[in-house]
Amino acid sequence: MSVVMSCVSGGATEALHADLVDSYVRRDAAWVLANVAAGSLAQAQSLAEQPGLVEALCDQGPTEVRQECTWAILNLLKHGPDMFVRMGVHRVVCILTNALQADTEPALQRSAMEHLELLMQKLQTPEAGGLVGKLQGLCHSSDGAILQKARFLLQNFFPWQGMPDDDMSNNLSRSG
Repeated sequence: MSVVMSCVSGGATEALHADLVDSYVRRDAAWVLANVAAGSLAQAQSLAEQPGLVEALCDQGPTEVRQECTWAILNLLKHGPDMFVRMGVHRVVCILTNALQADTEPALQRSAMEHLELLMQKLQTPEAGGLVGKLQGLCHSSDGAILQKARFLLQNFFPWQGMPDDDMSNNLSRSG
């Protein structure tokens, strides 16, 4: 048994969960959970099965905490569509949509859009509560990868919504 699995099965995640809910070390606890979630499928499943842990990761907080919690959720989702269902599709859509906020680091935005694409392709549930507006806003991003992924998601999953047209040609020239 690996050291990580020994810690997980020995109750370390419960201690981290307690910190995540009511301690000043929430960001660091979320960082640890994000790294465990990025591990093996068994490690991710163990985290996903901890009572209340996913809910605690979904709680919003200061930007630094929110981003680390989102990385933990994204790392869990990398283990396949089962994790989307296990955590609840609606909850996952909300988390991914929140990750598209302007103050979020670009790497996190790109990862969130990749997971949104997977969700919409595999589970065929393009829930749009606020998502379309966030994607339309990202069509004005100065980051070419973010701009292209936002356009792709809008065109392929929300074609009836249309694309924002102001400054689009300027953004396209910046991305190329």
